[in-house]
Amino acid sequence: MGAHMECGHLGPHFFPAPPGTRIFVYDDSGFLAWKLADHAHVIDGDGLCQSFTYRRRVLIPGRFREYLREQGIGHAIVNHAGLEQCPAPGVCLPPSTVRVLVRSRSRRPYTAYRLLVFSPDDL
Repeated sequence: MGAHMECGHLGPHFFPAPPGTRIFVYDDSGFLAWKLADHAHVIDGDGLCQSFTYRRRVLIPGRFREYLREQGIGHAIVNHAGLEQCPAPGVCLPPSTVRVLVRSRSRRPYTAYRLLVFSPDDL
């Protein structure tokens, strides 16, 4: 489905989202932020989830959807083959609301990246 991307060859011709796209990444955000620095703004979901303020403000009251909307985020990169619709732990989108723009060729669960586009309203 869509173009394939290799972890070592991410670039504008492999990246199907507009330049400057804000992408939520929970796992492996440091590597992806480094590889996509010229093409996208990677929002470090792992670091956010480790913040007490973020947990109190967003996760406990169930305001993750509002956070994504406020931040202008409608894309996520996920890995782990079984969690294709889950941009963060415990936050999964209905499969019918997610579109996979591109996926890596890797067969390793931790580098089987998929770039998703979705609407925060679908959470």
